[in-house]
Amino acid sequence: SANQVVPRFETELGKLKANGGTALYTALIHAIDTLRSNSNTDRQQIIVLISDGGDTVSTSDTLEDVINKIQAGQS
Repeated sequence: SANQVVPRFETELGKLKANGGTALYTALIHAIDTLRSNSNTDRQQIIVLISDGGDTVSTSDTLEDVINKIQAGQS
């Protein structure tokens, strides 16, 4: 139940430490691809993004790529 999950999530989230670059856009593209390849129409699919900052190391993926990927799946 949510009463059990939320406190544990907060505890585990508090243990995270920032220690390097963030490939934010690449991670989002991967998350979108993973959701689409494992589609289960019985459940709502969401991506929860937790980051300590903006993208610092994605080399080929951009915010525009992420937006285009999302919009391509909405047709």
